[in-house]
Amino acid sequence: MKYINLFVVLALSALLISCTKEITSEFSAPLPEFDSLESSSIGLTTFTVKVNFNTPVYSVANKTGQLSKEHLNVNLTNSANSVRSYTVEHIAGESIATIKLRTSNPSSGSDPIVIKPGLNIYNSDGIVMPNSSSINGVLPSSQDGNFPDFSSLTFTANGNEQQGLLVFTSGVYSTANQTGALDESNFDIVVQGGAASIVDIGITHQEGSGTAILTLTTSGPADGTEEVTVSPNSIFDANGVPMLFTSTISQKLQYAGGGSPSAEVSGELTGTITWNADTVWYLNGHVRIAPGATLNIEPGTIIKGRQGSGTDAGALYITKGAQIFANGTETNPIVFTTELDNIQVGQVEGTNLSRTDNNMWAGVIILGDAPISPSDNSPETVIEGVSSDEDYGKYGGTEISDNSGEFSFVSIRYGGVWISEGQVIDPFMLGGVGDGTTIHDIEVYSSFDDGISIFGGSVDMSNLLILNADDDGIDVSESYDGTITNFLCQVGDGIDAEYGVLAQGPEGTINASGMFTLQDGTVRNQGSEGKPADFRAKAQGAVRNVSFSYQNGQPITIRASFESDCTTDKEDAYTHLAIDNPTTLNFVNCAYNTFVLPYTLSEDGGGTLCPVTQDMLDKTEQAIQNGSSTGADESVFSWTLTSLRGEL
Repeated sequence: MKYINLFVVLALSALLISCTKEITSEFSAPLPEFDSLESSSIGLTTFTVKVNFNTPVYSVANKTGQLSKEHLNVNLTNSANSVRSYTVEHIAGESIATIKLRTSNPSSGSDPIVIKPGLNIYNSDGIVMPNSSSINGVLPSSQDGNFPDFSSLTFTANGNEQQGLLVFTSGVYSTANQTGALDESNFDIVVQGGAASIVDIGITHQEGSGTAILTLTTSGPADGTEEVTVSPNSIFDANGVPMLFTSTISQKLQYAGGGSPSAEVSGELTGTITWNADTVWYLNGHVRIAPGATLNIEPGTIIKGRQGSGTDAGALYITKGAQIFANGTETNPIVFTTELDNIQVGQVEGTNLSRTDNNMWAGVIILGDAPISPSDNSPETVIEGVSSDEDYGKYGGTEISDNSGEFSFVSIRYGGVWISEGQVIDPFMLGGVGDGTTIHDIEVYSSFDDGISIFGGSVDMSNLLILNADDDGIDVSESYDGTITNFLCQVGDGIDAEYGVLAQGPEGTINASGMFTLQDGTVRNQGSEGKPADFRAKAQGAVRNVSFSYQNGQPITIRASFESDCTTDKEDAYTHLAIDNPTTLNFVNCAYNTFVLPYTLSEDGGGTLCPVTQDMLDKTEQAIQNGSSTGADESVFSWTLTSLRGEL
């Protein structure tokens, strides 16, 4: 019986082997799958992706047909980049397909790419690739390709007509097959700012030429501040390579008698400089008044900062050792504003911007030699928004009465610009400015970040109006040792602000005795946004006759700090207010319609918040008693844009 079973097993095994051979001979190709992926950059946003299969593939089951775009789904899974378009090249029966891919942005070298089958893909036996198949890869870093681009654009003026010579880096066509002259449809042209608008556009171009003439008819003579930005719309070189959609070129129209005469200033200025009121002055980048130089600005002068991102935005730096004498009057204030503002010579306001506009240029920065208390305990440091290796950003020293000049009846509008995390240029910044400097009657209208930032120094100021700062109205730090008298910080409805006043003390141990004084002020909002004030970071000084009026019920806050045990006090605004004897943070004759609340940090904010005790609440209430306050004398602000627009 055992022999019979053995014979049966051997017979069945032989039959199975025979069947297997028959099946193998009939279906010899493996199940089609992706095998590997190789990609290379041929331009900023153009890539070649080679997809290798494990077997020859076809688009039809009978071993015919090449793969097309519909057979391969290509996607980028990085939210910062996406597939703009692609084509697929493949020969029937080959195991390689080449994808020409164009992305929305250059690749950083880590943009993940995923390829999956679309329409059926077959092997030589007519077996289809599973829908679940996929292959992953990473696009390489973008390399500069030989794409056609703009080279230059220059305008000449003839009355209401501006003729622009547009030069390309190569000969160009309107189609990819080396035919067609360019016309208006091949360009997107945008004009911003200035007195004149564009009413008609004409393009003159010969097929294959590397130059084109833009003829712009304007609504009136240009004032020279109108900026024309040209972008391509289907422009190709002789190889059929398209101009990148991200390519643009910008240029100002030529002055043609419209608006106001203008002058551009840039770089470092030396000697004695005068800006008169019959010209609009444009700040191109960081304009620096060099140490030892003097800038005089006549009453009624208009200065416009160029737009730009980060350090490219227009800004005026009065460097340490330089002086500015900018004294406007109530009827002829000096105006610092953005190039987008349509205000002209002889005017006090433009008509095209509002209280919600900001971040349109940088600001005015005055730097001096008075004591400061920075975190690194250096007597001199560099102001926010300037690289640490640039001398023009340095401030701080030993001269309490340092004199940076005079600055009065000045309106600063629509300024402030973000540089990087923790680095901002505010519309009006003072670093180490001494009490020999005269500053009064200043308006900061609609600002990105803080309205006025004061880093140490000892300068006294009066009659300050800050409207709609979208962070803090007045920010004092680094042991500021001056007095601000008669000030108004106001936040309008809908402005996403932080604090009306942010007061901080010394950041280091040097020059740590500076005591600010905030006197005769009004801090208020007109909606539900913002908070009245925050006193933190060892804030020390006096707050006298200040009215805090916020409709949203937000409190004035006083920071307390503790060791990690949450019982051992560390020096902070709360200890200066309620623990020190004598106290070094004092409120006198102040009124508030909400309340004052201490808050706590342990280990300088590095640990869990400590509880606010009833004893802390009691001591805070005793130290800051709600009294009567006349606040600011707002009649002195009648000359400001805020008053002219009825926004007080």
